[in-house]
Amino acid sequence: MTMAGRTQVQSTAVDAYKSEGGGIGAGSGALDWLMENSELSTPSGLRCLEIGCGAGELVARLAASGNKVIGVDIAEKCIECVWSQVKKNLVNPKLVQTYLLDISHEPLQIKEDSIDIAFCTETIEHLSNPYHMFAEVKRVLRHEGHFVMAYPMPENNLGYGGGQHAHVYPGFLLRDSFERFCKQMYFKIVVRTENGSSAWYLLKNYKAEGIVDPFCMIAGNYEEEDLYGCLNNF
Repeated sequence: MTMAGRTQVQSTAVDAYKSEGGGIGAGSGALDWLMENSELSTPSGLRCLEIGCGAGELVARLAASGNKVIGVDIAEKCIECVWSQVKKNLVNPKLVQTYLLDISHEPLQIKEDSIDIAFCTETIEHLSNPYHMFAEVKRVLRHEGHFVMAYPMPENNLGYGGGQHAHVYPGFLLRDSFERFCKQMYFKIVVRTENGSSAWYLLKNYKAEGIVDPFCMIAGNYEEEDLYGCLNNF
């Protein structure tokens, strides 16, 4: 088991999940959704990443299919859950790595262009810096790598208490805003579905000539076709 060192950049987030633990996310259902809503078959022999690994079900299931899997979470209890699932499902522990870190502020301990598929379900709405998470996932994903995203839609369940969901940045996850952000990060939307009150996305990572960094994009004067024409046939 590998655990990255913890910095106290965002102690509030660390403290919030230290005793409570993280959520369970979509668990292994994220893999079912991927296979039902895309032409991708059951991953095997790939390098996979889960941001917010929760109860550890998806990490264990991916590893059981022969993938090398990295699970990342801010909560120690979730990291412990991953290894419990590995043991319970008789998964080869050499196929699994875990990192305890705050993805809003800390870098992934992963090489560039080394991940084939990344998952982040029911996590982004809790992040204090979702841009940093996206930028890190983009960095480690290969060109044409896939990113499965899911989050509760603020249009349907924004609020507090039972059946509702608090968001750090609710406006960011409104459909138009989120999809614009994905485009600015050069992720092409392949599939979007709604499952109950959650939005699900399959994104494909564009990493080639023609990318303009978001901050240069904001400062400059670009036409949309100049920025995103590279995605048209991608």
